[in-house]
Order: sequence, then C-alpha cells, then structure tokens
Amino acid sequence: MFTKNQSLKPKLPLEHQARNEAKINKARWSHGCFHFLLQRTTTQYNHKTTTHRRQLLESVNNISLPIIDDAMLLSLYRLACFKYLHSCFHKYLNSGFERTYHEKMFLSTLQNIISTNPKFKYLEIYPSSFLSKDLSPLQKMVIGIHVPDFLIFGLKHPGYSSVVIELDGDSHIEKYSKDKLYYDHLQELGIFCWSIPNDKVTDESYVTKGLESLYRHRSGALDKQIKKNKREIQCKTIACNLTLQEIESFVEKHFKTALNLRVEASTLFKDPTCPRKIKSELKNLFSLKFQRKAG
Repeated sequence: MFTKNQSLKPKLPLEHQARNEAKINKARWSHGCFHFLLQRTTTQYNHKTTTHRRQLLESVNNISLPIIDDAMLLSLYRLACFKYLHSCFHKYLNSGFERTYHEKMFLSTLQNIISTNPKFKYLEIYPSSFLSKDLSPLQKMVIGIHVPDFLIFGLKHPGYSSVVIELDGDSHIEKYSKDKLYYDHLQELGIFCWSIPNDKVTDESYVTKGLESLYRHRSGALDKQIKKNKREIQCKTIACNLTLQEIESFVEKHFKTALNLRVEASTLFKDPTCPRKIKSELKNLFSLKFQRKAG
C-alpha cells in the first residue's frame, strides 16, 4: 500500500514537465511582432492615429507601407501553419495535427447534429470535412503555438468572438499550469474554451445543448467580428512562426508587393509616439538580433 508521499512520486515528473513546457510556451507566445503586424491589416490600417503615423514613416523613408490584405494574411497564415507543423514533427516526431479517436467520434457527432439542425450549417469548423473555408478539409487550425482540438466560428460567448472545443481526458489532470496558460492565451484573442469530457463526445443531446447555448444567428455584425478575430489569430500565428524577412520575401514573391516591414520596424522603434505594445515587441526583436550577432 502506498504512503501519501509515495503515491505522489509518479506525478512529479509530469507536473515538472508541464511547468517547464508552460515556461517555454509563454516565451514562444510573446515572440514576434503581433501588434506591429496587426496595424498593417484591414482591422487597423485605416484608423486615424495609425494612418497618421504610417504616413509620417512613409515620408521620412520615401517608401510605401501598403496594407496586408486578407488574401495576403491567409496565405501567410497557411505558410506559418506549414512551418509550425514541420517544427513540431522535427522536435517530437509528430505534428500535433493528427486526430485522436475521440476527435473523430466528436466530429461525427457534430456532422450528425448539423445534418438535422439546418441553422448550424453556417458554422465554420476546423477541422471538418465540409465546413472549413480557409484550410484544406480536416486540417486543424493553429493559434500562435497551439493546435486546439476544434475551433468554431459562428458560436459566441459574452466577451468572446469564437469557440475552441477541447476534448478532455485524464491526461489534463497533470497539466494544470500548461493548460491554464493555454486558456489565458485563448482569452487574449477573444476565444472561449468549451471543454467536453471524452465520455460525452458521442452524446448528441449533450453536445446539441452546448451548441444551442453558444449559437448566435449569423448577421453582418457577427461576420465582422469573425473576420476581425480571424485576423488576430492569423497575425499571432504568423508572428510566432515567421520572421519579418520571411513575411516580406513571401509577399514579394507571391503578391509582387514590397511591404517594407523591416524599414518600418527600425524607424518606428525610434519614434517616441510608437505605441507601448509595439515598442515592447520591437525591443525584443532587435534585442534578439543583437544577441544572435554577438553569439
């Protein structure tokens, strides 16, 4: 019979590993220029203060700082997902994009519910075989450095713009610190997390009740919220996985457009009117470059 201390021993390595992974994920999530990129997207490009600051930078450097439109952003996002997938495979010998048995069963349950509830046909679900608009069928979405089991646009919770569904098994019990960080990251991007126990994935009544509680009639206002939320998710994923040089090279090659991100970044960093969040991102960016050169 185990004593109290003996019964805890098998758990400690998993708890330590989860805490270490949480520290690494916290640093990786903060890596990159999320707010800097977001100001060049449709969401913020035409804001009065953003426009004024951008026009001054264009005048000083005699360059153009064009918008990163939704087509560019989606293409860059797909590239970032591809790079993240290969990074995971290189580190862990699996991508994290594979679907588990419970995920397959849950997707089947979702499809059955949607087939008998026409109002749910406007939901955008990742991964799914027929309700994924931006990615290939059954491809999971990446959110920064995370790959949720499911991400759904068209469901809402007060204060949030989309919903992640996580299927929770026993493995989550040992990963509190890592999971909390994950949920905090989702919250930053306006994403609500709905946890479903593994033993409920085939319970159509349970899942339907949850969908009903989060369902909102599709409208122009909701469409705008979804587009804004998508840009935030895409910018965060791009910032976490691509360098400014990679972004510029890709857009130059595929869209024949010079974004001039690096010139903007170096000039904006010296600008006393630079927003605090962007200033912090650029400080980390240039500090990292300096460390690499010194090394």
